[in-house]
Amino acid sequence: MSRNLILVIVLAVIGFAVWLYYKGKNAGLTFIPDVAYPHGTEAIPSNYNPNPLADELHEVMKGLFTSPATKEKAFQKLYNLPTDDLLVLVYNTFNKKYGREGSGSLTKWIDDEVIHTYGFFTSSIKSKLLARLRSINLK
Repeated sequence: MSRNLILVIVLAVIGFAVWLYYKGKNAGLTFIPDVAYPHGTEAIPSNYNPNPLADELHEVMKGLFTSPATKEKAFQKLYNLPTDDLLVLVYNTFNKKYGREGSGSLTKWIDDEVIHTYGFFTSSIKSKLLARLRSINLK
């Protein structure tokens, strides 16, 4: 083999190793610890499953062409949860499933979300939802 071919192979292997190192390093950057429940887990109904709402929120926020009405409906569902403990449960579930994928925590995802209302809505639930999340220290 020629020296040039060996040099190219060595550089390719080193380049791949560097790329793999940085990809792995970046994958571990987002760690979002669970938030404690304000009133303990006993305040959460045993049959409540947070996964459907966490998945729905992820779907509406990851979609590039999601309608504002669809986003508003999903945000309204989260805002209308009757207790802060349920809100924390959905927050923790979302962060475990999707926190590393995008903006970080659920609060950050919602804060980064742009809702163009085009005159269809007079106000967005987004600001109220963010205020509620932050009022119980969900950052």
